[in-house]
Amino acid sequence: MNNFSDNDPRKLKMLLQSRAAELFRICDLEDKGFINKKDIQRMRESLNLRPDQLEEVFESLDEDKNGYLTLDEFTAGFSKYIGVNLEDNDCSESANFERADLEADEEFRETMDSLGASHLIDSEPNIKSLWLRLRNDDHTLLRSFESFVANISQELKRSRTDFSILESALQNKSIDYDENIRRLYEEMEAQIKNERSKITQKESQKENEIKEKLGKDLLDKDKQLQDSLSKQIDMEQKLFRLNLLEYKQKQENERLIKEKAMLEEQLQEKNQSLQDSKSYINSLVQQTKEEKRNRFKETLKITENIAIERETLIKELELLKDINRKLRDERDELELKKKENKSVNGKKLTKKGSILSNYIGNQKSQDSDGGQFDPIKLIKADYYSEDEQESDIE
Repeated sequence: MNNFSDNDPRKLKMLLQSRAAELFRICDLEDKGFINKKDIQRMRESLNLRPDQLEEVFESLDEDKNGYLTLDEFTAGFSKYIGVNLEDNDCSESANFERADLEADEEFRETMDSLGASHLIDSEPNIKSLWLRLRNDDHTLLRSFESFVANISQELKRSRTDFSILESALQNKSIDYDENIRRLYEEMEAQIKNERSKITQKESQKENEIKEKLGKDLLDKDKQLQDSLSKQIDMEQKLFRLNLLEYKQKQENERLIKEKAMLEEQLQEKNQSLQDSKSYINSLVQQTKEEKRNRFKETLKITENIAIERETLIKELELLKDINRKLRDERDELELKKKENKSVNGKKLTKKGSILSNYIGNQKSQDSDGGQFDPIKLIKADYYSEDEQESDIE
């Protein structure tokens, strides 16, 4: 920070402007924004002036004579009063200085020396022109002006002293602050290194623990993976076997469906043949009521057994075809014989047996003993005899 210079007019103007604002605030305690003659009396202690002198200062500053001063009017008048122009930063000497004589110049310097304001002569040349004008026009106002300049000079000296002290204190404080910052930085850096070392150590320990734990977990996971792979292989093998079994089962089902359709068709044919057989058997058992009743009962039993023994009958359908064919042949032969019997004149119609007569003879002996005629047994006997013949042929 640079020291305050006596030859810097900008700093002096700023200081004067600040001082004017400070004096205005002392007068405007109510914060009205303006001051009057009564308010300006509050500067007596600050400027060490009499009340009449303060009134003269107010009248000289109140150029429009409206009885009050705003902050701008007070600042402008205050600056002009001490010879400072705030609107123009370039300080120029008045043309009247060229016409001032040496005696007036010497008197002015002596007056400034006596007031302790000699340092304002070189920095503010307008003070001299104002002093000369007041000296020629109004001696009373000149005394007030000199008193005012003396007070301002004291205030400036005091402000410069305070500024120098403040600047020195700030420099010392800045040095102390820099030293404290450096010391704190070093302490903080050492602490950071300490903490970093501790953190590094903890992190290293924690990393080792994590590595150890991860290694153990990895072994467990690897074992689980091997078990899972083994289970997967077993499941794949089982799945393959199941798929193969399903494929075979599907083929078997298709085959069975086709076989079922074929067997159902055959069953329908066998059922029809069976119905024909029933009709034929019923025609045979019409000879006697007892035979009819027994045959009817057997027919019912056969019908009931057909539903129970369907699966067995499906397997025996091919054999029943042969049996049915034989029965049809026998029926045709029987009908042929009936026709032959009808063509014989004077002869009594007698029952001729079919190929079953061989069996009927045996059944009659059984009937004489109290047995019953069973055509199904005859059919089975014929079936078994043919089966034996086929076995012999094979």
